[in-house]
Amino acid sequence: MEIRTATAADWPLIWPFLHDIVAAGETYTWPRDVTEEQARRQWMATPPGRTLVAVDPDGTVLGTARLAPNQAGPGDHVANAGFMVAPAAAGRGVGRALAAHVLDAARADGYRAMQFNAVVASNTRAVRLWRSLGFDVVGGGGGGGGRRGARGRPRPPPPPPPPPRRVRRPVGDAPPAGLTTAQDLRKFGGQPLSRPAAPGILVRPAPADRRPAPGT
Repeated sequence: MEIRTATAADWPLIWPFLHDIVAAGETYTWPRDVTEEQARRQWMATPPGRTLVAVDPDGTVLGTARLAPNQAGPGDHVANAGFMVAPAAAGRGVGRALAAHVLDAARADGYRAMQFNAVVASNTRAVRLWRSLGFDVVGGGGGGGGRRGARGRPRPPPPPPPPPRRVRRPVGDAPPAGLTTAQDLRKFGGQPLSRPAAPGILVRPAPADRRPAPGT
């Protein structure tokens, strides 16, 4: 398996499984009816972002990843990443290989942190993977499935959200001072981790020169 930068020629091989993953609505918060052109613009990153593919020797695309700044300007020291593995390649370690490659790429690109903005808690394989790579859950939110149900009817008001949960992962050589260790994913306010565990995976606090001045 080779991991390399994606090219325009890879897109026709990415789109079929990307479409199926998004249409299932289980692990990505994209619109389920996203068009191919919309998906291509969103997934095929432009600098400073990058899109990667994991390919077999025969050229089969097994999975893909996208790395880009999570925010612009003063927030561009934090990376965001997304991963999709072709269902036919599940269980072959493609996701782990892509994750390790992206973490190395983030370090090489000078990022100080990596943050995932929406990790669905029922995607237990992904949660196990991120924890095994050093991420911590540090925030989350309840509900899921959008503001309307499967038949397009408005959902009832959601219950109060559980205590904050997020996931943290140091990108640099050492974890920052002052970050707490992760709690057991099964125990947040006495509740199981609900679907979805939402905002993100925060790594390091902003450098001192990028933090707001006191009182601002």
